Amino acid sequence: MSFHYKDQGAGPPVLLLHGLMASSQVFEPLVALGAGKHRFVSVDLPHSGKSGAWAPMKPEAIAGYLDRWLTDHGLREVTVVGHSFGGLAAMALAVLNPKRFNRMVLCGTPAVGLPLQAKLILENPIADYGAAMLAQRFLPRAYVKRYVSWLFADPSKLSDAQLEGHETTLKNSGCWPSMLEATRSIVAWKSPPAFGFPVEVLWGERDRLVPVVQGEQLAISLDAGFTVLPNVGHCLPEEEPQALLKALRGELKSRKAKDRYPLPR
Repeated sequence: MSFHYKDQGAGPPVLLLHGLMASSQVFEPLVALGAGKHRFVSVDLPHSGKSGAWAPMKPEAIAGYLDRWLTDHGLREVTVVGHSFGGLAAMALAVLNPKRFNRMVLCGTPAVGLPLQAKLILENPIADYGAAMLAQRFLPRAYVKRYVSWLFADPSKLSDAQLEGHETTLKNSGCWPSMLEATRSIVAWKSPPAFGFPVEVLWGERDRLVPVVQGEQLAISLDAGFTVLPNVGHCLPEEEPQALLKALRGELKSRKAKDRYPLPR
């Protein structure tokens, strides 16, 4: 088990990067809608889904591996979609090689860091001990369902297939230490300035994990289009794939966040 990806559909290529405690399965609703006109390349991040330790669980390390892999596979100009932590990997990849991209869509991406209290907890050695202990256990489905349902605005929309996609990562032997490594990298993350290509930021109005205000801040820093979707939680690719498809096609009628919240001069 190493680097796992799916290559589906035909048309302009779209790279799909999922978030933590998830897998490429989260993009299946999007692929089902758009595979007739797009080639979707969805990647299982390190120790997620069916992937192994193909890179450290840090945005820059993931970007370095993906940049080489995309070149080897002839994917020289793509649209990239990053959900949650996958959005950090997408931005790191764009910093490394901005000429590779023609559009970026970010959803629920925690790009403004975490509170100081969280940083202190994550730096404590007990966090490593906790991750090691969790790696030796498997959470019962009821606990996994409770957490993933909490991420959805409407828990009744969580299907068994979607739940299994999240469970696949939790069955991965290295998932908990890698999630700890990833969370520490979120604390240290510094958002880049605006890129030289269009960027769309989508957010669920009822995102309980990463508040909408972080989406506004991210959109302002990237000079990006900004759209808040009503009755949508953190799992936007699974909850609202139609809007995500419009965004990657450049068909979403978004506004620049700074037009709503002018920056001080």
